[in-house]
Amino acid sequence: MANSKVHLQRPTGSTPLAETHSDSHSKSHSHGHHPSSQAELKPLALSFALISSFMLVEILTGLWIGSMALLSDGIHMVFDAFALGMALVASQWSLKKPTIQKSFGFRRFGVLAAFSNGWFLLFLSGLIVWSSSVRLLHPQIINPVAMLSVASLGLLINLFVLGLLHGKNSLNMRAAFLHVLADSLSSLGAIAAALIIRYTGWMQIDALLGLIFSLLIAWAAIGLLRNSGHILLEGSPAHLKPDEIRASMENFDQVESIHDFHTWTMDGSDLYVTAHLVLKTGPDSEDRVLNQINHSLQHLHQATHITLQIDRNPDPACVNNCQAP
Repeated sequence: MANSKVHLQRPTGSTPLAETHSDSHSKSHSHGHHPSSQAELKPLALSFALISSFMLVEILTGLWIGSMALLSDGIHMVFDAFALGMALVASQWSLKKPTIQKSFGFRRFGVLAAFSNGWFLLFLSGLIVWSSSVRLLHPQIINPVAMLSVASLGLLINLFVLGLLHGKNSLNMRAAFLHVLADSLSSLGAIAAALIIRYTGWMQIDALLGLIFSLLIAWAAIGLLRNSGHILLEGSPAHLKPDEIRASMENFDQVESIHDFHTWTMDGSDLYVTAHLVLKTGPDSEDRVLNQINHSLQHLHQATHITLQIDRNPDPACVNNCQAP
């Protein structure tokens, strides 16, 4: 369970209330450190080194034997190396402490890297579509033995890198994983093309498979852009429903209404909740009600950052982004 912090703010137009804070607020939130970012550094660094070393081998071999599938796989590895480098820098920056000007820290760097990688994937798929279309119209003779050898080695390296990146939950790491997965599919396509050319002599299969796998790359890129764009627009975590979170707060008998309600996430792995509450008069103190709601948000929805404010005379038409009554 994630630790969180609840703020009891001064109600508008009333006498001040005491502010209460939870002493268990974790250092990962108060100082901007994120354990997942630290765990990402070593696998990302090793993946970057392996992909960067082999991409030149594939590109030079593809140019030498004239294989579009192998050349596109090598070009894809260039983008993989760039994407992994961006992900590595993003993970390093995510560990930096918040500053006065950037009080939320730098954890959004991973999401920005994922968003950028999504556009690079789309550009890559378009490049392969164009190149493959030209090669379909003008097929060239290819050396299948050299193509098979290099593509097989590339696939082994990609599979090893996938093992390093597998199981990491941040959007930044999922973006890097998708890049390498798409490259693994390209390597498989190059191997299949080499075998078909070797035993049938059908040269167009090289470009045809490059065209098919480029569509798979585009599909992965669109999903990555959708997820990272959702976070950049302050969307709620994809696996949660804000209406259910709000309903769970309204289920408390002491809560009369909720307005100016917001949920969002910094990097897809945490949950921020802010709300203005109107409470019914009764025997329960405001502190006790807020503590109960805070406990519920932590346990039911794994909220990591909670800010609740008591309002006395809210505008009944207010839902979100309300002005002070």
